[in-house]
Amino acid sequence: MKQIPWIKKYAPKNSAEIINQTEAVQKIKEFLIKFPNINKKALLLYGPPGVGKTSSVYAIAREMNYEVVEMNASDVRSARKVHQILDEAIKGKPFFHKGRIILIDEVDGMSGKEDRGGLGALINIVGESKWPIIFTANDPWDPKFKKLRDICELVEFKKLSTLDAYKALKRISISEKLDIDDNVLRILAERSQGDLRSAINDLQTLANL
Repeated sequence: MKQIPWIKKYAPKNSAEIINQTEAVQKIKEFLIKFPNINKKALLLYGPPGVGKTSSVYAIAREMNYEVVEMNASDVRSARKVHQILDEAIKGKPFFHKGRIILIDEVDGMSGKEDRGGLGALINIVGESKWPIIFTANDPWDPKFKKLRDICELVEFKKLSTLDAYKALKRISISEKLDIDDNVLRILAERSQGDLRSAINDLQTLANL
């Protein structure tokens, strides 16, 4: 039987389980509550890898009864492909939820020569969508993203502390009944440098040895 990745198994199920991102969580909730009666029709969540940007969107969506339609921008370079994936999602109605979030993950993966109009298409879609759009990025400060930054409200996700990572690893260790020394958990937490996703993956790898 295939093992569920622990980053999925222990992803936050609601906003209360999101680790140390209180201000960012509040801004996302306010954006969804006020949409479309707001100045900027999209959010740009930014911060280091593994701090909870994407998982927070899913947790808040579950809590507020929104479905999430996700596109990973790193895999989509052309305007044609963007429209192919998103045109129906930005206009149609969800069947079982009160609303829909269009999540564009890793939008900074579109930088460089590989972009064939995809970024411009995403900017246009913000104005066309009847649903809120949320982008995520590790580093949104490339000059190429200026137009995107101009139409988005920027929301910072802070780097997690070693203690944050250690506490999360400890909870998982207890839940999985692992016989792993606390010092090992602290080393994993410190080595992750605030990337909780990386730390959890390392813990699962260690547990499977």
